[in-house]
Amino acid sequence: MLQGPAPKKISVPRRRGEAPLVLRRFTLDDLERFVMMLTDERVTDQLSFPKELKTAGGAEALLRATIAAYESDEPMVAFAIASPDGFLRGMCGVSTFAPGVVEIFYAVAVPEWRRRIGSRAAKALVRALRRRSDVEELVGFVLPDNQASRRILEGLGFEDRGLVERQGFAEPVHDYRLDLGG
Repeated sequence: MLQGPAPKKISVPRRRGEAPLVLRRFTLDDLERFVMMLTDERVTDQLSFPKELKTAGGAEALLRATIAAYESDEPMVAFAIASPDGFLRGMCGVSTFAPGVVEIFYAVAVPEWRRRIGSRAAKALVRALRRRSDVEELVGFVLPDNQASRRILEGLGFEDRGLVERQGFAEPVHDYRLDLGG
């Protein structure tokens, strides 16, 4: 498990002409947009979430549990991808996969697709994780037809180790790995 509390905010670098973004803790103000995102099959078909979380009630319960866990001994490391004004554009985070190995995830609301939001958020997460002594390797699992996520991870230096069976996915997924040299 990752040690210590989840940070409150992670800055997201941007190129000239790109809208500013921040990775921040979720709040209840995110509820409506979060539910919209998690009940949109175009978004959730790419995630290994159980079916119950892909409902309005399940999404609300997940958001409330995430917020409550931030101050617990076992925080969920999940962030809102947001504009500086707080508008929710997506979500990202990490979970412990094995000792020293962390799985990265991200999802972007459909109206925000093709704006490099997922790429920028993933890059900010990787940058933050490189500073941690308890993380040696990152892993990401991507469905074969999700070319956008494959490009994001490859652009960050992840190596595709081929297709594997993974719990939560109906079909084999690409197993991407990034050694942080820890």
